[in-house]
Amino acid sequence: MTGTFPPITDPGADGPYTAMTVSNTGPNAAYTLFHPAELAPNGVLNPIVSWGNGGGTTPSLYPMLPQLATQGFVVIASNNSSATGPLLKAGIDWVVEQNEDSSSPLYHKLDTKNVSGVGYSLGGLATYAIADDPRFVTIVIISGANMTEKSPVMKLHTPTAYFCTADSASKGNCDGDFAVVTVPAFYGVMVGTGHVDVVTVPATSNKISKATTGWLRWHQMLDQTQKATFVGPDCTLCKDSMWTVMQKNGLM
Repeated sequence: MTGTFPPITDPGADGPYTAMTVSNTGPNAAYTLFHPAELAPNGVLNPIVSWGNGGGTTPSLYPMLPQLATQGFVVIASNNSSATGPLLKAGIDWVVEQNEDSSSPLYHKLDTKNVSGVGYSLGGLATYAIADDPRFVTIVIISGANMTEKSPVMKLHTPTAYFCTADSASKGNCDGDFAVVTVPAFYGVMVGTGHVDVVTVPATSNKISKATTGWLRWHQMLDQTQKATFVGPDCTLCKDSMWTVMQKNGLM
């Protein structure tokens, strides 16, 4: 696992690094890469995040992606507005290859066995499609994902977070997935929110970003200060009136 990154006080704020955005890169120049300007600070390797867009959207619509780079994550995102599992896997494979390419700025800077899959809506379905990839250490599904076919949920092998909006479609999908998930899981619903609010309402986008950053710092950076956001007697989101939450399968 990745070693120690600098502590933070607010996962909803920018981290200690400057975010860099590299457009039209990756396989077929069809991806966007977000990374901190300072890679492998003090020799600590950067964890990788695979991002899946919601249907009809592109990475530029998600402020969370460069914000994750300010925290020290390297984010690879397909520019395709119709995310698929093969597209996400190709992005991960490419980033891992860059870690072994001496001409790449990512050369020997990445923790290639420390990858998370994060997807919103259709991007969540695409993430499920490759959820059995052994490089994943955690998964985040945002605002609903699977519908009636639950076999993709069975691919999960790592702790998983569901951050969902309260509309009936999104919450219905999350409810069904959470009901059958067999890995340690957290389920949070943002009160009074709708599916597209993740993209169109800054307050909702900020909530998602804060929760996702905290989860990834806990699971990919071993930042134990973020653990209390999700579990334990002082669970922050459990006490937040703007969230309703559940945990299962020994999440701790």
